[in-house]
Amino acid sequence: MSWSATIDVFEWNGPEAALNQHIYRVDTTDQVNEILFRFKLEELLPRLEALSHGSTMKHVRKADLVNLDADIPPLEEQRKIASVLYTVNQAIQKTEEIIDQTKQVRKGLKQELLTGNQKETESIPINLEPVEIELPENWEVVTLGEITNAITEMPHHMPDKIEEGVPFITAGDISEDETIDLSEVEQISEEDYQQLSKRFDAKKGDILYTRYGTIGIAKEVSFNPKFIASYSVALLKPNEEIVDPTFLTTQLNSWLVRKQAASRTTQSANKNFDLERIPKLNLVLPDMETQYEISRMISNVNDLISNNMKYSKQLRHIKQGLMQDLLSGEVRTHDKDIELIEDVLQHG
Repeated sequence: MSWSATIDVFEWNGPEAALNQHIYRVDTTDQVNEILFRFKLEELLPRLEALSHGSTMKHVRKADLVNLDADIPPLEEQRKIASVLYTVNQAIQKTEEIIDQTKQVRKGLKQELLTGNQKETESIPINLEPVEIELPENWEVVTLGEITNAITEMPHHMPDKIEEGVPFITAGDISEDETIDLSEVEQISEEDYQQLSKRFDAKKGDILYTRYGTIGIAKEVSFNPKFIASYSVALLKPNEEIVDPTFLTTQLNSWLVRKQAASRTTQSANKNFDLERIPKLNLVLPDMETQYEISRMISNVNDLISNNMKYSKQLRHIKQGLMQDLLSGEVRTHDKDIELIEDVLQHG
C-alpha cells in the first residue's frame, strides 16, 4: 500500500523485492482471506484519504491505518464475497488487456497504412523533418495549411464558468480514444457562447487539435452541438474536397505528425505549439479512394477500442456497487449459493 502522494493498494506478484520507505506491506492473519482483504483495503481508501496529512504531499500515518475499523465477516462468507468480486475484477483485467492489444494493432496498422506500405507499388524516400519515410510514387506531401480552409484559436481571455450552460472544452478534456463527455466539462453562459462563437464556429467534420500541455491530439467533431473550446485547442476546418476529415484526424494522431509537432513545440514549463507553426506540419496525401479505405479500417479498430473501454467502465461501475453492498454488510452472502473460485480458496 503506497501511503505517500498516491494513496492506493497494489497486489505484488513477485519476484522477491525490497520496499521503498513510502510503501506499507500489509499482511493478513489466517482468519482473513487475502483476496477479500485486498478488496477491503481498496474499499477503505476514501476513509484513509480523509485521514491523510499534508497539503502538497499527502500521507497516511501507520497509526491511522492500524486503528481503522474494518468489519470482516466469517471466513466462509469472506470467500463468497471474494469470489464475486474476483470474477468481476478478472473480467475488467481481461478487457483492459484486449484494449491494450488492440491499441498495439492500431499502432502497427497506422504505420503501415499511412505510409502506403501495404500497397505493391514503387516507393520513393521522403524527408518530413524530423521523420524520414518511403511513400508510393503517387502519394503527395502537403502541409496542413494547404488542405485546410482555416486554422483558428480562441482568445486567451477565459470566460467565467457557471454550473449549467454551454460546454467549454479544454485540452485536458480531449484524448485520442475516449469520446468527449460534454456533461463532464466546464460550462459557460449563453451570452459568452454567442460572443465567442463568432470566432469559434465548430461544425461536424471539423477537427479539435490540442496545442497546450498535451500536444498534438486530434479529435474529429462527429456531432453538431453547441460548444466552445479554450485557446489550448485549435480548430481545424479540413477542405473536404481534397481530404477526408477522418483520414486527417488519423494522420494527425500518428507518429508521422506527432514527432513533427514535438520537435516544433516551445519547450517551457507550459508546452505550447504556436498557431503559426501548426499549418506548416507536413502530411502525406493519397487519392480520396485510398483515404476513405484507410479511414474505414482505422475507424473499425477505433470502434472496437471504444466499445471495450465502455464495457470496462460498466464493469468498474458494477464492481464499485458490489463492493459497497458486500463489504459494508448491506447485502449478506452467508445464505447464498455462490460458487467459490479456486484462486480464492488458495488464499485463505
